[in-house]
Amino acid sequence: MEEDRSEQIFGSVDLERQSGNSNYNALEMTLRHVSGRLQLLAGYTTASPLDISSSIADELVPGDPHRTTACPAYDVESSFVGSYGYNLPIDMLLRRKNRLTQGWIASGIVRSARLPGHHAEHQR
Repeated sequence: MEEDRSEQIFGSVDLERQSGNSNYNALEMTLRHVSGRLQLLAGYTTASPLDISSSIADELVPGDPHRTTACPAYDVESSFVGSYGYNLPIDMLLRRKNRLTQGWIASGIVRSARLPGHHAEHQR
């Protein structure tokens, strides 16, 4: 009896099909304010993404993967970023305007993000 040698040479062949899609809706707002020595910048983003199987661990409905949509594994629901800068009045305190007393700035950045607590599924 003779063996089929093509299977020994090539091994098995698998077929993969990309059947998922996604939907992404977002809102982004930015606010900038300058007043004297103070500068403020604030940004806010909120998003509502839905997709089908964003990772290999997500379960699909056999035969109809479009029936189940859920929040993706990488979802960030909302994000706030703020920054500030204040030109320090060293020149006014010392009553001298030169390169050493001007241009000193205190600044910082604040960031906050809300991650989803669970993955709610939506049935079509």
